[in-house]
Amino acid sequence: MQDYQENYYTGWIRIYRSLKLKGWYNKPDYVALWVYLLIEATHKPMEYYWNGKTITLDEGQFITGRKRISDETGISENKVQRILNFFENEQQIEQQTSSTSRLISILNYKQYQKGEQPFKQRVNNERTTSEQRVNTKQEHNNIRIKEYNSEFDVFWDKYSKKVGSKEKCIKVWNKLSDSDKSKIFTTLPIFLNSITDKKYQPHPLTYLNNKRWNDEIASPKQPTYPIYNPQEGCI
Repeated sequence: MQDYQENYYTGWIRIYRSLKLKGWYNKPDYVALWVYLLIEATHKPMEYYWNGKTITLDEGQFITGRKRISDETGISENKVQRILNFFENEQQIEQQTSSTSRLISILNYKQYQKGEQPFKQRVNNERTTSEQRVNTKQEHNNIRIKEYNSEFDVFWDKYSKKVGSKEKCIKVWNKLSDSDKSKIFTTLPIFLNSITDKKYQPHPLTYLNNKRWNDEIASPKQPTYPIYNPQEGCI
């Protein structure tokens, strides 16, 4: 089975770049164990017989044991225990142990592995913090406009050709559906890469009004190189 097919069947997890900000990011065993926990956690509720009764594992939970984790990660059992205790003290996981196994729950699993909640929560937090600093009506309006269009600001920054009225672009952007916005972020890098001469790149307002994210973009032709023959040179 090819790699992409295997990935399709086995699924995937989200790893955020903010992981680099963790104090333990330079400790390979900590990073390896954290990724292992994310991979092992169930992504949907399921029944499991544990500790003499049937329980329902919620998203972000799984049953395991210290020895099993050690065998599958190559980290010693004692170190596995220390790292798990560390993650628990950092409020990243919770643990319930029995005589033979343990139930591990990854805290905030749904928030970071499902949907766009982290982005929206961050925007709301930034809006609250900023609004507390407002001293004038004009400053208040400027901040609210900027934060309300935070997704637009990402588009505006990535589009690179900042020509025309930004305000008109914002008005069009705010009328787009969530699916259109999602498709823009998915296809924009390909769209921009397909333009060999930037003078032919449409203005951002034209791009939005004409819904250019729905364009069929031909794959760029691969460059051809001369074949070198040691006796005849390049042919």
